[in-house]
Amino acid sequence: MTRFFFVLALLLVPATASADARSDLDAAFAVGLDEHPELYAAVAEAQPRRTRAGTLRFFADADVADPAAVPAIAHRLVHGDDDDDVRRALAEQLLRVDVAWDGLRLDLLATDRSPAVRAMMAASLRFMAPESARAGLEAALVDAAPAVRREAAAVVSRRPDAHALAPLLVPALSDPSADVRLAAVRGLDAVAPAVVAAPVVEALLADVDPRVARAARRLVE
Repeated sequence: MTRFFFVLALLLVPATASADARSDLDAAFAVGLDEHPELYAAVAEAQPRRTRAGTLRFFADADVADPAAVPAIAHRLVHGDDDDDVRRALAEQLLRVDVAWDGLRLDLLATDRSPAVRAMMAASLRFMAPESARAGLEAALVDAAPAVRREAAAVVSRRPDAHALAPLLVPALSDPSADVRLAAVRGLDAVAPAVVAAPVVEALLADVDPRVARAARRLVE
């Protein structure tokens, strides 16, 4: 089942889109390195610090917070050899500094080895252009990792085009993960409860997870 989800997600993002995103990144990195060698060197050496909750995070460090550092952060995320905890912090910082690089985020969403990085890219679908967001949601909702699918399901109702995207959530109502089912129920309740067929609602009302069953009651109220 897990391998099926991963392969399907890869098929939903064309290989040419991924190759183009990497080429664009490499080109931007080369230009930036020539223009800002000291900044890029600092980004390469920067290390996140632990929050009180134990999560690694880059704080308001001047180097990684500089918009000119975006290609350097992205290049390190894609090509570096950091462990996954540091890479998650890099992904978070990338999204904090730049929210407009749709192609690269879709590439990372489809191909990155870390579920935490893919989940962060799924959360960023909230801010993407409609066409990119739909492509990303279609891939993220069948990702191998439940955390990624949950983030994608939660994003739909937060977008301005949520009503048009709502049908994408219907298959997620039968996801193996209760967290994903719950996010899908809540999303549909918020924007388009009418798209859920009666037999599906009945099944949700009898869901083995009481959180899902409680949320499903709102669909019929």
